[in-house]
Amino acid sequence: LPIFLFTQHHWRRLGRLTGYIHRDAEQMLAKIPGRALLFYESDCSETLTVGWIHSPFPKRYRDDRDRVVTYPRPPLSQLRAYLERYRDRDCWYLRRAQEEGGRYQLWPCSHAARFFNRAVFFQEANCLGIRSTAERMGMYKPVEANKLRREKWRSETKGTKHYRDFRRKYQQMEKRTPGLFLPPPQPRSRSSLSKEQ
Repeated sequence: LPIFLFTQHHWRRLGRLTGYIHRDAEQMLAKIPGRALLFYESDCSETLTVGWIHSPFPKRYRDDRDRVVTYPRPPLSQLRAYLERYRDRDCWYLRRAQEEGGRYQLWPCSHAARFFNRAVFFQEANCLGIRSTAERMGMYKPVEANKLRREKWRSETKGTKHYRDFRRKYQQMEKRTPGLFLPPPQPRSRSSLSKEQ
């Protein structure tokens, strides 16, 4: 009996968490009429990680039998291929809006053209996130904690083989995929250029 009660208790907890993770996505999918193709954002400034699901959108449907198929928004150069593949479906676009506190915004693709012109990872604003209780109470500051952790790791490993290997792999990956780890350089304004001259 105790094992049964323990299992039942945790099964219910998992059920509540799963419902919480999927709730917003299911509400948005329910708003889409008929068969559709849904594009969602991948950039962390317009997506939200909830629970253990680290995908930008917790529901993944890719089968022709699914009422709505879901894909991250592709680069503009690949968009036509998706629309051709799913030409029998209406196209919809989904993002979380920073200006609305991370709430979902859902539009037909024809009303969201300006968003499709952006890079896939555009880094326009800070990442969306759910603040922990400790963070809300001022007991934990994640940005500062991560900075201290990185500084400690560098001071403890600098000069070691492990550190040199890490730097070498990092630089190789950065050469193969420029901008993968660092944001692209921002164009300088005319005023800053004139000051330098």
